[in-house]
Amino acid sequence: WFFGGGERPSVKAAAENAEIHAKIAKQLVRGALKYGGVAIKALQCMAMRNDLPRAYAEEFAVSLVDVPRVSSESYVRRVLGDLDPNGENDIKAKLQPFKSASVAQVHQGTASGRDVVVKVLHEGVRTNFKEDLEIMAKMGAKVNKHKDARGAAVFLKGIQQAL
Repeated sequence: WFFGGGERPSVKAAAENAEIHAKIAKQLVRGALKYGGVAIKALQCMAMRNDLPRAYAEEFAVSLVDVPRVSSESYVRRVLGDLDPNGENDIKAKLQPFKSASVAQVHQGTASGRDVVVKVLHEGVRTNFKEDLEIMAKMGAKVNKHKDARGAAVFLKGIQQAL
């Protein structure tokens, strides 16, 4: 009934399904946090859907808050240095980010005396994006094997193609 139509399950079956959904959702979150990038983006998209079983919405919500991923200080120094190599714009930014998300982290800074926010892509994001998209499609294929989650592969494949 969830993705494929049919009759709504009984209360007992729904409780059993809720347990299965919770296990699957936890595995997806663990995998996404491990791989980062697009996998977290997929969770963010899915967390905002109102047609998923509660377990997915609850578990995927973690992807909507600060993601514990921070690029190395040497990488951030190099990126920030590239922003204003000649010092013409007087751009300065703190090395420690105040927020971090799936593909980038955000630093407070100044440019020509004005407060700015500098968004720095995480190390390797550009080179790993294709790989992340492939992982996301594989995650969908694994989830799709569960009767009550049919359609997840199509949803995740759609995100892969869109990005």
